[in-house]
Amino acid sequence: MQTEQLMGQGNALAKHADLAIIVNNKRFTEAEGVERRMTGRQIASLVSDNPDATEVFKLTKGGTEPVPLDKDVHIENCDEFRVIRNNVAGGFEPARIERELEQLKAGGCRVDFIQQPIAAVIYRDVPTRQGYRYLEMTDVLVSVPGGYPGQPLDGAHLPEGSPLLGRVAGSPQGLVVAEGRRWQLVSYHPHNGGGAPPWNKDKHGLHTYYDEILYWIHRANS
Repeated sequence: MQTEQLMGQGNALAKHADLAIIVNNKRFTEAEGVERRMTGRQIASLVSDNPDATEVFKLTKGGTEPVPLDKDVHIENCDEFRVIRNNVAGGFEPARIERELEQLKAGGCRVDFIQQPIAAVIYRDVPTRQGYRYLEMTDVLVSVPGGYPGQPLDGAHLPEGSPLLGRVAGSPQGLVVAEGRRWQLVSYHPHNGGGAPPWNKDKHGLHTYYDEILYWIHRANS
């Protein structure tokens, strides 16, 4: 009886170890992260460094079924999936940018993404510290590099003539025109020696850069 139980357990373990799925015609096993229940995001991560910028489909006899990134689905041995990278416009991943901006908007932040004449985010009405004598709030423009999020956000623009120029960290640089206003670039580098941790594309983004902008503005000299 004991021998039969051990054999049964061994067969069960062997069956469990054989769990594998096919993603984009490549085989993945439990050793590579396959589980009995997986989200679309987990499936996409098997073939993508940025699963949030993908669409996931389960291949069936009748065609394909979309698998939402946040949906938990049961995995059967030899299930087959297809992971498609979202369209990238101008070097950006629209799904990621939209997701990060929505996180800010959900908390009451006013923020907009523009693509002309430069790709940038405008954080609106960023507050200064309480009682600051020069102004209560300001808009801040941050350009978005073409390689974002692999390429980090860096620097910030203030409206031309802002009383914060020369009082916030960083030296004034060149001017850009956006939304009918002139903006002065300031050489503020939070993720490159400015006190913030090194840029991590899987952790940092437009939503976390707002934290650095807040810190920057609140630390302005009197």
